[in-house]
Parts: sequence; C-alpha cells; structure tokens
Amino acid sequence: MQRLMRASEGRDAYTEQVALHATRHEFPISPGYLRALMAHLSEAQAQGAQITPKEKGDRLEAIARYLTSLLPGCVPRANLLSADKAFESDIVVANVYTQPTVISDLFGRYILVECKNYTQPVDVARVGYFLHRMRMVHAPFGIIFASRSVTGSPLTEDEQAARSLIRRAFHEDGSICVVVDQDDLERLAEGQISFYWLLHSRYEEFRFGTVRDTLP
Repeated sequence: MQRLMRASEGRDAYTEQVALHATRHEFPISPGYLRALMAHLSEAQAQGAQITPKEKGDRLEAIARYLTSLLPGCVPRANLLSADKAFESDIVVANVYTQPTVISDLFGRYILVECKNYTQPVDVARVGYFLHRMRMVHAPFGIIFASRSVTGSPLTEDEQAARSLIRRAFHEDGSICVVVDQDDLERLAEGQISFYWLLHSRYEEFRFGTVRDTLP
C-alpha cells in the first residue's frame, strides 16, 4: 500500500513494474483493511461539524484509492489540478499496462473519480459538474463514490434527478458514470462481489439494461 501511495505522487519504479504485467483482471479485496477504512469513514460521519468537509472527503478518497488500485495495471493519483487551474480532480486512475486489457477496453486508459461524503444524496448540479469535467478531460468512464448515492432512482425518469442526467450524458457522447455508495461498500467488504465485477456489472446494466428475471 505504501508503494501505491508513493506512486500516486508521480511515476516511479512501482508504476513501471505494474505496466509490464497484464496477467490478471482483478486483485482480491482485503476485507479487514476495507472494514478499517470504512470504520474510519463512519467516525467522520458521526462527528458531523467537528471535522471539516475536506477531512470527511479525504476518508472516502482513501477507500476509492484502495479499491481502484485493485484493478491490475491501474495507478490512482489524487488531487490533480488542471493545467489552467480551472478545476481539480479528486482522483485520476491511469491504466499503465503496455498492452490492451479487458479493463482498458471497457473503461479506457483513464478513469475519473469523484468522492462525495455527504449526509444526503448528491444532487444534479454536482453530478452535472462531474460529467462536464469528464468531457473536458475526454474520460469515457467515471466513478462517483457517494456515501448516500445520488438523487433519483434507476426505475424512474425524473428529469431533475442526477441519475437522469447521467443517462442523458451517455446518450449524448457515450460516456458512462457509475455510482458506488455505502451499500456497495458493504457488499464488497462481505465478499459478495469484487470491485472489478461491481464496475463490470454496472457498466453492462447501464449500456444494455437488466435481465428481466432480476427486475422487481
């Protein structure tokens, strides 16, 4: 993990080593480590106004960095400021494998990640700004880690809801944004699904829909 944190500061020997091996499409989660990160996040949520919004966001970012580092060949880098200083990205995940893989084929070479540790679902304005930044950096795939998810329901078409805006962005330019919330983190910690397969299933559901037998 320490090598990963050093790699997030820039390209180093760890990044170069990762780039040369493309034999796996996922690494297993350490339930104990993920649980520890989630407990740290829960403490921040319980403390409320006693800690700053940045500190709350940093704890969710730690989870996002850990999970994205489990995608082989992927190196997350945090808090990147654009060249013109117009915006800052919470996390940019670079796929540094030298050969194409299923991950680069599905998600592209760069994944943009946003972390929102709010007590309410993330609203349409904040999701819209993230989708705008995806377009600005030409990232075809984005992940929003949101403790309380985003506004709207997968089963409704509320035009004012964030989920509707995410679907509209896909129809307009093909970009895909998936949401990972607290319930997803619990499933990951319990070993019900791996992070790669969580992203893969959301990707397919977004593009092609859900199998009829699984609909409520």
